[in-house]
Amino acid sequence: MDFSTIPWEIAKDAIDSLVAETLEYCDDRFSITFHGGGEAFVEFKLLRRCVEYARQQAQSHNLHVRFSTVTNATLITQEIAVWMKDVGFTNITVTLDCAQDVNDCQRPKASGNGSFGDVMEGIQNISRAGLKFSLRSTVTNLGVSRMAEFVEFVAREIFPK
Repeated sequence: MDFSTIPWEIAKDAIDSLVAETLEYCDDRFSITFHGGGEAFVEFKLLRRCVEYARQQAQSHNLHVRFSTVTNATLITQEIAVWMKDVGFTNITVTLDCAQDVNDCQRPKASGNGSFGDVMEGIQNISRAGLKFSLRSTVTNLGVSRMAEFVEFVAREIFPK
């Protein structure tokens, strides 16, 4: 399996193509989603470079750009969350798989330790920055019988209002 990162030149070309298509179809907005193959924020410098370039292109062509991401939120610091709000992330999906023990089993960190605590910290940072987000869960045999417990946890701890 290839875990290499997309080179800047290809990312730039994709943004240029997206802008060209937007203009060709006489639209005034485009969106970019950062997702796939792993955690997008592992390559935060590249992600930031893509966002900055897309915003520059949007401004120079009088377009609006929005950004979205699917993330496990483990790398979302308070500073990154504020940046995300400032640059126009409007759709954030956080992956959280059931109760802590299930999530930690299904989504361990590279060290082998569980990721649940880091996910919850990332969620808090996203919330404090005033960003709206949704949750996505992978339901497996390990957690399917505990979904009611998980939904109660989410309602109590993540979306209490």
